[in-house]
Amino acid sequence: MKSFKELVAEAELELSTKSCETMELETAMRWAARAMARYIAFRKTGDVQHLLHAEDHRHEALEHGAMVGGSTLERVHGLLDTARSSCIANARSVP
Repeated sequence: MKSFKELVAEAELELSTKSCETMELETAMRWAARAMARYIAFRKTGDVQHLLHAEDHRHEALEHGAMVGGSTLERVHGLLDTARSSCIANARSVP
């Protein structure tokens, strides 16, 4: 893991090269990707912990997407809603 000092240096560089909108969009998409990976892991393993983490990651994606605007929220929903619905339906059948 990087030190806090290294992370601050990276953040300073990022702030000098990217807009806040770009950073929020990238963050939203990264959280959405994590959520999708967890939904996939849940489908493969049936481990409900993956579904719980997926929901947390999805929430983060939506939160950062909201900082950018409506089209990003729609994009996050579009990327995740089908996988989420399928996983929730499967989770209901888990004893």
